[in-house]
Amino acid sequence: MFSSNYCYFYIYLINRLTMKYISGLLVLIYGLNISAQQTHIITGYDHYFSPDTAFVNVGDTVRLVSLGYHSITEQDSIDWVNNASTDNGGFWIGLGASTFEDWFVVNQPGKYYFNCNPHAAMGMKGVLYVDSALGNEEEIHWDGFKAYLDKSNRLHLDYTNVKSVNIYSITGKIVYTKQLEFNSNSKVVELNFDKGIYLVSFLNENSVIATKKIMIK
Repeated sequence: MFSSNYCYFYIYLINRLTMKYISGLLVLIYGLNISAQQTHIITGYDHYFSPDTAFVNVGDTVRLVSLGYHSITEQDSIDWVNNASTDNGGFWIGLGASTFEDWFVVNQPGKYYFNCNPHAAMGMKGVLYVDSALGNEEEIHWDGFKAYLDKSNRLHLDYTNVKSVNIYSITGKIVYTKQLEFNSNSKVVELNFDKGIYLVSFLNENSVIATKKIMIK
């Protein structure tokens, strides 16, 4: 029979191995979470952002590349619509910000409006859709706008009073953009995209009026 000292030793050894296994598992999970986070680049040109609509996840980083004197300044929707040079105390990077950083981390799901504070009157603005906002049927999915694939894997777009359409990968990378005739109401797009989920945004001027999800199998 083992002495009590041997028993204590084996119990100690098992506990140590168990703790190392749990610690390793936590490190692995943490690493997976870090690797899943993305950095999204928004470039400020003369009087517009590219992209002006970004789809991001909580924990992702939004970075401003400013080709001029620009900012990404969060504001309320009413001020955004009226092209007012205001802020609501949310994120602010670039010109006029209280920080020298050119990036911020998105911490909460939702729909966020932003402008370039010094060029707000010129309509330099955009929108961030974060996590749950992507699935908010009442807010960004309208019955008057359709995006669907036919049997030949061609994308059909049905819309009214739309000036442009953007297609984003699920990570927020823009993979297709097209200016449209304002009085047109349909378009067929030949797709050469990889398999996956994409987001089709119909835009009027600088604002998103509808967003649809498509899946390429």
